[in-house]
Amino acid sequence: GINVGTYTFTGNSPLGYFQIGGRGKAIMLGVENLSTFAHELCHAADEKLHTLKDDRALLEIVAEMGGAVLLESIGYNHDADLGGAYRYIERYAETMQKPPVRACIDVLDRVCNVVTLILDEAEQIGQKG
Repeated sequence: GINVGTYTFTGNSPLGYFQIGGRGKAIMLGVENLSTFAHELCHAADEKLHTLKDDRALLEIVAEMGGAVLLESIGYNHDADLGGAYRYIERYAETMQKPPVRACIDVLDRVCNVVTLILDEAEQIGQKG
């Protein structure tokens, strides 16, 4: 139930985004990059399980860590871009005045639930196909 689309990326645009609007839910991508897609997919799963009204830093850490865990767990180790994920998480953890590892530990349960939802949904779709 999520539309996926693309847009022309410019230097000021985000690499991708998840939106909820009048025409439903959508993941929009400005780059061809699995880690960006996985990040936005984790936002969508997080929205399904929780609300996206939490602190932006927390939401971004959940999505970035979730995307990296998801890609690592399905064998896309290079695309998980763990170094890039760490730097991204580090920036948001700093705004929370936490070390990156502490920020990740604080959201670990939520990340696991997000990734589990995605993998379970993928399995169900695979069984139907």
